[in-house]
Amino acid sequence: MTSIAIIATAISTLAASISAYVTYRTWRDSKSDERLIVSELQHAPVALWDHRQSVLWCTLLNKSRKKVDIRAVFAYDSKNEPIKITWSSQINDFGNPQNASGRLVVVDSEPLYIRRNDGTAFYSCTIDIHHSFSPTPYRAYFEPYSEE
Repeated sequence: MTSIAIIATAISTLAASISAYVTYRTWRDSKSDERLIVSELQHAPVALWDHRQSVLWCTLLNKSRKKVDIRAVFAYDSKNEPIKITWSSQINDFGNPQNASGRLVVVDSEPLYIRRNDGTAFYSCTIDIHHSFSPTPYRAYFEPYSEE
């Protein structure tokens, strides 16, 4: 009777291990296609030149079948000091973000506009884009001299 219990326990352990492995592979395969691509950061094309310098934009491209949720965007200057910004997928003619809710859902592609709250020009800076595909933010760099 004891040997039957030991065999049943071994079979149960083996079945649980196989189930855990299959679950892990399914999870890994479902995560493999989650990819967010961010285009190069550039000054946004707005009506007034002075306003253009304080607004950056890029395109967010979702290469997954699932939606990607942009939860937060942070900007840092060349000294790694935070820059106060407002971000959205829409701006008006002067570069002011419209409907800035602090959340953006990307199905295929969406523009991302980032405006400095103090209205000064963006120089060399780093942008961190926090999204639902990864616990690590996507890091983009802006160098104004790289624009053509």
